[in-house]
Amino acid sequence: MGSRNGYWSESKKKRDHWEDQDVGRERAHTADAVKDLLRRWRWEILQHPPYSPDMIPCDYALFAKMKEPLRGTRYNTREEIIHAVGRSLLDVKRSGRADGVRRLPQIWQKVVHMGGGRLY
Repeated sequence: MGSRNGYWSESKKKRDHWEDQDVGRERAHTADAVKDLLRRWRWEILQHPPYSPDMIPCDYALFAKMKEPLRGTRYNTREEIIHAVGRSLLDVKRSGRADGVRRLPQIWQKVVHMGGGRLY
């Protein structure tokens, strides 16, 4: 019990320290500095949430699987890189690991049909 109380008091000290700091609590996409930069660069700001838990994950491992055969290899020319990436893409396509990407249009149609509601 004593070590647990020690943990909580240490944790409170850390929280108190950070609460005393002048740390911005705004999300990055709403911070004034970011908004100013986007205006200066004349970038269009799309209105959507930064994270949408109701969207279906789309092959999280797809890009990692594409990079696996390329990892640790040194290429001398741009053409070698293009050829190696092309082989990797074909391998992903042949193995069926890109199925989630191919299913996206049907998933988007369901979302549109439901008026943007949850699928599950």
